[in-house]
Amino acid sequence: MKRKTSNSSLGAAVNAFLATYESDKVPAGFRTITQWSPILRVNTRQTCNILHRFLKVGHAEKANYRIKQRTMIRPVDHYRLSPPALKALGLTHLKR
Repeated sequence: MKRKTSNSSLGAAVNAFLATYESDKVPAGFRTITQWSPILRVNTRQTCNILHRFLKVGHAEKANYRIKQRTMIRPVDHYRLSPPALKALGLTHLKR
């Protein structure tokens, strides 16, 4: 016979689990598309296109890290640009 679980106890169990679950440490220089967007001064769709073009030619790295967004921890793509790419965009002040 299946045991019924109330929503409140299930929610409490999920919250307790998430409280102990930590997000990944993102290395320096890696940023999400929404973090790159204001730096590049374009919208997120254009930022995505720019980063993917740099990925194709080998001037960007892509990594997937788990980060906490609102109440959930989920995997999110992070990007890091190479020094020549940063120089081409006029962003030499950013640390890699």
